[in-house]
Amino acid sequence: DPTAPTHAGLYGPQVLPERRRIDRRPGRSDLDDPRLTAIVEAALGALFGEAGGDEAGIALFALGSLGACDVRAGSDLDIVPVIGDGGDPQAGVVAVRQLIDLASRAGVGQVDARLRGEGGGAPLVQTIGRYRRYFAGRASLWELVAFTRCRFVCGRAATGAAFATALPGMLDIDRFRPGLADRFRGERRRLESLAAGPRDVKHAPGGLYDIHFIAAGARLLVD
Repeated sequence: DPTAPTHAGLYGPQVLPERRRIDRRPGRSDLDDPRLTAIVEAALGALFGEAGGDEAGIALFALGSLGACDVRAGSDLDIVPVIGDGGDPQAGVVAVRQLIDLASRAGVGQVDARLRGEGGGAPLVQTIGRYRRYFAGRASLWELVAFTRCRFVCGRAATGAAFATALPGMLDIDRFRPGLADRFRGERRRLESLAAGPRDVKHAPGGLYDIHFIAAGARLLVD
């Protein structure tokens, strides 16, 4: 939307031209253009750098549709800010809050950090060690499923590599045995109850969450 508010420095020189070239063939829309994820991700990276995220030592990871590279118009942009064990989490809070504000004002999307460890009431930026302790004892099965989509987006590359390397070992599904299959089915039925109707392609039986649970279960069992 050319009339939407913009923010100086939002898009890199390669991103705005790409945004203008979103597929306009009949029957196509921004909703299903596969390049939308890459465009949004590049915009977040530019904004995070402007907000001082790199200097604070924060690595930004994606969950949800952004983590799955399936961003659509109107999608929430779920993020997990992580800092190395020797870093100061509070130092990155200002940068992450500024990112959330800039992304909203620039029309990039609604950045949401509530899927971080222990939810919206927990510290906004958490260390790798805190995540290791959380997944070892307090994380729910649903959170393990959600974090199978976790991937590095931008920020401090060394921190991102360290968390990405450690994460598979944190997602220990064995502590949910016995009865793992029943627990999986219970989580899926809980999401089905949120369906707006039988044509809800995300929550209803046969919807996108079925694919997500199958893929997540396979990854958790193999890793």
